[in-house]
Amino acid sequence: MLSKLKRLPRFQTEHIQLDASLFNQVRLKLIRLKKPYRFAIRGLDNIEVILDEEYWVCLDSTVNDNPIFAWIDFQIKNRDNLHIPIHCKLFYFHASADALVQPATRAILDEVSV
Repeated sequence: MLSKLKRLPRFQTEHIQLDASLFNQVRLKLIRLKKPYRFAIRGLDNIEVILDEEYWVCLDSTVNDNPIFAWIDFQIKNRDNLHIPIHCKLFYFHASADALVQPATRAILDEVSV
């Protein structure tokens, strides 16, 4: 999936920082569960998230799992702390993807906090 995400044409790429707490909780969830971990976002029909060690992707399950946006290239090599935000790239594959980033982030946090 990661190679597919990197090859797909995108509308925009942003260099962002993920909250360390969110990133750490996702990593712990992935240690405990089968990877990749896939779940539906409650309240958003046909929108799902796949969490893996190398990427997190939000996709439309009704259109052949086409990605809407994805976080990739987590900068964790030689990481020696747990509280500093994680630098990564946010790829937008859909013109309206930015409207789903915050709801998806909240859904991820809800899912991994359980």
